[in-house]
Amino acid sequence: MLTSLCGILEKHHQKLADANPRLTRLQQYMEQHYAEKVNVTDVCNHMGMSKSAFHRFLKKKTETGLSFIAQIHHIRIKHAMHLLRTTTDKVGSIGYSVGFESPSDFCEIFKRKMGMTPLEYRQSVM
Repeated sequence: MLTSLCGILEKHHQKLADANPRLTRLQQYMEQHYAEKVNVTDVCNHMGMSKSAFHRFLKKKTETGLSFIAQIHHIRIKHAMHLLRTTTDKVGSIGYSVGFESPSDFCEIFKRKMGMTPLEYRQSVM
C-alpha cells in the first residue's frame, strides 16, 4: 500500500513536470544530486533563480506544493525504499547512501513520511 502511495505521488509529480520545463529541470537536478549535501544556493545557481524566486516557485500549489527540504526528503526516501527492498545493507548505511546525515535523522524522517521505521518497511516487503 505504501509503495502504491509513492507511485501515485510520483505520477502526480511527473504530470506537473511535463507541464513545466522548469520543474523538470529541478527534479532532474535533485535526482542526480540527492545523495550529496544539496543546498538551496546550489539549486538556485543551477536553476538561474534568486532564492526568493525559487521559494515562490516551490510554494505555488500549481507546481509541487512541497518545500525544498520536503522535495529532497521525498527523493531520498524513494531511493531508500528501493534499497530496503533490494539489498541486505544495514539501515544506517542506506540512510547515509541516500544523503541523510545520520541514521537517526533517516529513521525519524522515514517514519514521519511512511508511518513506519525503515526496518518495519523492510520486514513488510520481504
